[in-house]
Parts: sequence; C-alpha cells; structure tokens
Amino acid sequence: MSRYRPTKPILRYATHFALFITIFYIIFYVTISEETWSNISLPEYLKPGDSLWKGKATKPLTPQQIKEAEKWAERAESVKAAFMHAYHGYEKYAAPWDELRPISNGRGNP
Repeated sequence: MSRYRPTKPILRYATHFALFITIFYIIFYVTISEETWSNISLPEYLKPGDSLWKGKATKPLTPQQIKEAEKWAERAESVKAAFMHAYHGYEKYAAPWDELRPISNGRGNP
C-alpha cells in the first residue's frame, strides 16, 4: 500500500523563487537595450565622482575633525592592543580548551 506524501514546501518555494528570478532576468535584463540602461541617471550620492567611490573627502578637514580622527585612531589602536594581549594569554595558557580561568590560571570547557 503506497502512502501519499505531499511535496515538501521548501522545495516548492525554492522552485517558485528560481522561476521568479529567471522571469525577472528575462524581462529586465534581456529585453531592455543598453541605451535604456545608459540613460538611467544615478542619484547624486552614487555618482562615480563622489567620495564614496574614490575614498577621498570632498572637502578639506577642519582642525577639529583632524583631532577627532586622530583620537579615534588612537582608541582603535588601544582596542587592538587589548585584544591581542587577551588572545596571546589565551594561546599561552588555555589554547586547546574553551575557557581560561584567570584567578586559578586554569583552563576548561563549560
């Protein structure tokens, strides 16, 4: 006696999604000519000459902004140094285990 098993919904959803993407591709990328794509204008903040694309600031920084940037760079370095100190301690005392117990200088798994 055969038992009826409905199709798994995840497979059905995946198939529908793949079909939708294929149709979307055919409609928007195959049927639209390159002239149409070249006439589409980007918003000002996404144009290639903007600082997001070149990685450069559009205006010179003020002395206050420079001090703030230096302060953040210093903070980032101190965080990196603290992480490296903690990680080297873990490597030295508790490397194959999950935890380092700082008071007893022991190690263990939870």
